[in-house]
Amino acid sequence: MRFPLLLCSCLLLQVALLQAQKHLEGPWEGVLIDQGREYKVELQLRKEGRRLTAQTYLYLSDTTVIAMEANGIWHDDRSLNLYENNWLPSEAGQAEPPLSRTYQLLYRRSFGEFFLEGWWQEQGKRYNDPQRRLGRIYLKPVLPTKA
Repeated sequence: MRFPLLLCSCLLLQVALLQAQKHLEGPWEGVLIDQGREYKVELQLRKEGRRLTAQTYLYLSDTTVIAMEANGIWHDDRSLNLYENNWLPSEAGQAEPPLSRTYQLLYRRSFGEFFLEGWWQEQGKRYNDPQRRLGRIYLKPVLPTKA
């Protein structure tokens, strides 16, 4: 009696993990909180196995956007880490971003809603450096519009 129950449990877990992968890839948008201020942020996420690649877009204003490439890893507990590693200049003469970020996000779902939430922190400074910047981030998938 235990074997069929165990087999069904394993199959359900596999289906749940495949659903998570299906909804994880693609465009996401939300807010990044830095020193009490909210900024619009967009993320274009791709997943191959456990490896993640992404482009992040941080809107400092309506006309100023910082675009970065990021790489990361997907964990079995539905969390992920992303590390910004390459600046993508959009205009000639645009200054480099003041910092690169590391993101620790948790993929969550609830009754048809999917979202990523977690923390970001500045790369390159020690964890106990009082000048190190960090904050929260909340993202929802950009769903295709029905025509």
